[in-house]
Amino acid sequence: MNTIYSLIRSKTETWIKLEKENNQSLLNNTLKHIEETGMLRPPQREAIETYLWIKFAAENKKLVDMVREGILYDDVVAQDYDNYYTFKGNYVTQFLNQFFLDNGLKNLQKKLVSDPVGSTIDWDNLLNELLHNFDYSNYLFSLPMGAGKTFLMACFIYLDMYFATLFKEDTPFAHNFVVFAPQASKTAILPSLRTIKDFNPEWILPKEEADKLKQLITIEILDSLSSKRKDKLHGNNPNLEKVNRIKQTKDFGMVFITNAEKVVLERYDDKDRPLVENLKKGQNELFDKRTIEDIQKTNELREALSQVPNLTVILDEVHHSYGSTGNGEKKLRLAVGVLNQHGNVNSVIGLSGTPYVKTKIEVEKENITLNQIQDIVYNYPLNIGIGKFLKKPDIRKASVKESVFIEQALTDFFSNYDIDYKNGTKSKVAFYCPSIKKLNDDILPVIQKWYQKNRKGKEDEIFRFTFFLS
Repeated sequence: MNTIYSLIRSKTETWIKLEKENNQSLLNNTLKHIEETGMLRPPQREAIETYLWIKFAAENKKLVDMVREGILYDDVVAQDYDNYYTFKGNYVTQFLNQFFLDNGLKNLQKKLVSDPVGSTIDWDNLLNELLHNFDYSNYLFSLPMGAGKTFLMACFIYLDMYFATLFKEDTPFAHNFVVFAPQASKTAILPSLRTIKDFNPEWILPKEEADKLKQLITIEILDSLSSKRKDKLHGNNPNLEKVNRIKQTKDFGMVFITNAEKVVLERYDDKDRPLVENLKKGQNELFDKRTIEDIQKTNELREALSQVPNLTVILDEVHHSYGSTGNGEKKLRLAVGVLNQHGNVNSVIGLSGTPYVKTKIEVEKENITLNQIQDIVYNYPLNIGIGKFLKKPDIRKASVKESVFIEQALTDFFSNYDIDYKNGTKSKVAFYCPSIKKLNDDILPVIQKWYQKNRKGKEDEIFRFTFFLS
């Protein structure tokens, strides 16, 4: 079955081979350095190859444009499909023909064959719907838990900065970055994203180049709980003050790590839109002073971030941004739209280990039901990782009381598996709960009690992470 990521991987492998055969290639030197240091895992290296292909060979174009312009087209592959000659020369209908046949959409494939020019169905618009045609280039990298997604984000940041310093007028390369964690990750994912600050760019670039970038980069974590909360150092809008302080002295190498829901979208709700619109019209007399200050304060941060030039937005756990909620588009995706209100977003990079979101597209009273997000540009399945860089699971069963099981599991883990790895990461133990109530009432108290007895003073190791499926 042909997918966007399989087509891109095929193109990437051919392109990388040619670059490695060219001794004068700048990319060849970069790829050789990454291989020689040996610090990255196979999926991280492959994802970087894909990323470089997108930037150099595909010129950072949107996926729909890659399809339309034939960048992803493979004529040899296309000839293996029925009705090849019906669509010859039209990259959009060739792609859709393959998609319909691969997914068993026989009725739509028949309609495509009978109407290849799109007299009754706008095939070009259907392509837009399939590939989530946002106002910016959008790429999803799918890697399983444990593959090193956070350090991969850091690799993307440093590589973009490196090539941006070499090709200053070349738009494919971003100069600044915002990294978003989703709403459900206030207690777990944002702390893990802090490790971007710990990444050593010498893993991917020679020491001399890495040292230059270290001097250029400024990484700031916007983690104040509310922009309405007064801060002794930064005033009554600490996140905004951090952004403005950095922007005053530089326009390159800014990296802001934050939570979209908590920091950028505190008041970006439907109920606030009339207030904001009236304020824009100068109708200040309709509101009390505090209301005006609250609205202006929270909008100032969004405005400040949206003015950051040549910006790449990185979305962790990006599957949270697809589909819709009862209020419309997902708020994580709305955050990107806010940052792009001045057209400064260069591209959006999403990472996820679970790119499975059900969506339906209606075409001529027929539904295309999709279980997987379609704009995946790199995919490394969990089953391939197990036994390679991921350990094979050791499955055990025990018929004991739940609290005893948890206590035994913790004792066993810290006795036999509490390891500090060479790259600075630590082993972890996770308990999965069927509900938040179960977590709060039954599981967490047992863990806290065990810590009081066995690891007193280290309770900050416990992360409580709640995840909502929508």
